[in-house]
Amino acid sequence: MKTNKKIMIYGLMMVVIVLIGSAMGYVIKFKEKQSMTNSKQETTNQEKQKFDVHEWGVFYQKYNDNVIYVQNPNEIKDFIINESDSRIRPFKPVIYFHSEDNISYITVEVNISEDLITIPNATIIGNKIRWTFALENNSILLENGSLFKYLFYEGKINYTSPIISYVVVDDSNVTFYVKNIGYYPISNIFFTYSYPINPFPIYPIGPEFKSALTYVFIERIEPGQEIILTKSKNSSINCFNYTLIQEILNNSGLTQQETNDLIEYWSNIWFEPNVYYSEERGWWRGSATERAQILYMIPEYAYDELLPINITPQPETIKRVGLFYITDIPIHPSVYVQVETNKTEYTPGENIELIIKNLGSKIVYFGGSSCLHPFPDYPPLERYVNGSWVSFKLIQNYSGPCAEVIVPPCCLEPRTTRKIVIPSKYRIYNPNGFEEYLLPEGIYRFSITFGKSYPKCKIQDTFTVYSNEFSIKTNNDESKKSLSFVTLFGCGHPFYKRDVFVIKNQSDWKKYECECSTIDFNQSMVIVVAMGSQTSGGYSITITKIIENVDSIHVYIKERRPNPGEAVIGVITFPSHIVVLKKSDKPVVFLNIDGTIFCPYMYG
Repeated sequence: MKTNKKIMIYGLMMVVIVLIGSAMGYVIKFKEKQSMTNSKQETTNQEKQKFDVHEWGVFYQKYNDNVIYVQNPNEIKDFIINESDSRIRPFKPVIYFHSEDNISYITVEVNISEDLITIPNATIIGNKIRWTFALENNSILLENGSLFKYLFYEGKINYTSPIISYVVVDDSNVTFYVKNIGYYPISNIFFTYSYPINPFPIYPIGPEFKSALTYVFIERIEPGQEIILTKSKNSSINCFNYTLIQEILNNSGLTQQETNDLIEYWSNIWFEPNVYYSEERGWWRGSATERAQILYMIPEYAYDELLPINITPQPETIKRVGLFYITDIPIHPSVYVQVETNKTEYTPGENIELIIKNLGSKIVYFGGSSCLHPFPDYPPLERYVNGSWVSFKLIQNYSGPCAEVIVPPCCLEPRTTRKIVIPSKYRIYNPNGFEEYLLPEGIYRFSITFGKSYPKCKIQDTFTVYSNEFSIKTNNDESKKSLSFVTLFGCGHPFYKRDVFVIKNQSDWKKYECECSTIDFNQSMVIVVAMGSQTSGGYSITITKIIENVDSIHVYIKERRPNPGEAVIGVITFPSHIVVLKKSDKPVVFLNIDGTIFCPYMYG
């Protein structure tokens, strides 16, 4: 009996175990089915969360200046100057969202964190700003129920516009110059020049005043490319035709409404440089003087580098339209010349390269003098002494004619450059001839007289342009070393002219028909100094030493001439000295033994 009871209990336990196992299996299968259903539902929701993003932004900076402009978007467009910063400011970048369905959760992050304005208010995380919101009927919906048409932000970033530009204006024409010095192309360039045709009214009472606008449109400028265009100067009030820029913005991917938002916000600044009063806006604080500015479009990858953006979930497409707006482009008159030196510091005896640029639209004239005084009627060189600039003549104690003309009379065409090499030395005339000296250490500048007309070599209607300041300093470098050299004999080729030169290859060497031993020009070079043709003996020219400096090789030369009454052979001679030394790529400078520049044309 007890055994039967045990069997019955055992049987009941097995039934219970089987029932429990079945129930657990059903639960597991239910959960798996529910999980699969939820997964399908999530996949379906994600498939529905398709949206597109459009953004436009304007990057604003004054041309080549340490000034930025800060704007409060809720006020009339007024600029506040901050002279302590050279960064650019993205003005009103606006982000729009487009979707056929509502989306419950979107996060947007932009890498910008300085001097921020955000609408709606964004969270600042490190160097980023972040918005979290829902999208309802293509509007931004916040947790508090606020709705916004788009995301808005402004701030500062480190960047400089990659252009060089200026305009030249005369009575009838405006010439626009722009060069792309960046690494990416710029496109759809609007280059504008405006000037007021009415005087500035007495603030704050007065009628509406407008300016005349002249502009050119350039479709594209590649890296390194420069464009120069001249257009007739507009002298009447005109309304800018917005059709072209509307087409450009629409073709870039913006909707018509987004294009309208951009143009409505910026048009009065870009293309209507007016100074006027209206009841709706009050006083518009535009420019009462002439001004030039450039608007151009940058590639989308350049926009992404300037302002990296991250959006979760990932939109199907994102289109970012970036424009650079550069103001205060330099405006030059029709006669505009720049004079500058190739360096700001020279060593005694080093040649000075003077660079003269005609940036205007008129021909200018200069030159016509002789010797080392390259410009007539006005001392070209000035030295800073005791707080003032003092003329420093390159030829002193001399009033007679000069033998050499180093700057012949010339005209400089518009937008052309002339370079002139001037030795940093001066001459003093005495009964025995000229003596040359290095310019003393100090601070110098050139003051050059130009003319607008040049009848019969006499400058009329002149103007003076000063160069940049430059200094002459002694080089006390201790790394100078003496170079060994070997004199070559048997080269009987006559050198008819007084000259100095360096030979670095066999073909040049063969020109002189020398009977010297073969020279390996892979390892060596030849230096020749010659006095030219002389009427008798008693003349000689010798290389006394050769010094290698950090940036050059100095060859020191000693000349001898027969003394009066000295007995000399009465035949024509051609004194010269030829040496061979280790080859070098450094420039060779020829000096007299006293350290002054050796000038082949000084005598003879």
